Amino acid sequence: MKNSTRLKYMKQIIESCSYQQLERDLRNTEGHHYFGLHRGIDEYLLFCRYDMPGMNFWYGPFDGKEPEYEAIVYEVWNREVLEKKTIKKGYLFQLREWTVIHLKKI
Repeated sequence: MKNSTRLKYMKQIIESCSYQQLERDLRNTEGHHYFGLHRGIDEYLLFCRYDMPGMNFWYGPFDGKEPEYEAIVYEVWNREVLEKKTIKKGYLFQLREWTVIHLKKI
């Protein structure tokens, strides 16, 4: 029963973003440990399956600009929001197991 509520929570997270417009983000996809979806540099949905100390996701433009993003970090296993804040490109997330990070450019 708990797995079905976790899947429902994941579905709610996915439906809260522009999921129809998201594409697989090859820079942020390893397949087994983490994967990512993106809509250009405007929106990212990143899933981390395992704790990954020292690892971070790539997001934002490569032209030296540092746009701001609204960041929401979800903990899927216990179905809760861990953080919600405004960040700039280059912010280092603490990648924990069963987390989803949703970034939306402001």
